[in-house]
Amino acid sequence: MLECRAARIEPVDAPYTFSDVEGAVAEARYSRRLGYQTKSLVNPAMVKAVQAALAPAAADVALAQETVQLFEAARARGEDRALVRGLWVEVPTYLNARRLLERARGLQSQENLR
Repeated sequence: MLECRAARIEPVDAPYTFSDVEGAVAEARYSRRLGYQTKSLVNPAMVKAVQAALAPAAADVALAQETVQLFEAARARGEDRALVRGLWVEVPTYLNARRLLERARGLQSQENLR
């Protein structure tokens, strides 16, 4: 995981090779806690369920939107950080929030294509 991130390569979790969708979703949720955002599958019937399990939660998207908005407003005022829900946010957290929003938009675009 660390080596992939350092090389700016998206790490892909190992394939789920069993036939049950519930097991694939459980494994995907566990993988997400470990930091994975993608998972290899051998059964196309599992894609939608696993994608939903790996997608950012609505609450995380809302926080990321708020973080980006408040940080950019602070920067426009010449400040180097922003207070978001009682926590000071600086550049690394702002960049993480932007990445999360980009991922959410990408997943939404894929869903709209179906």
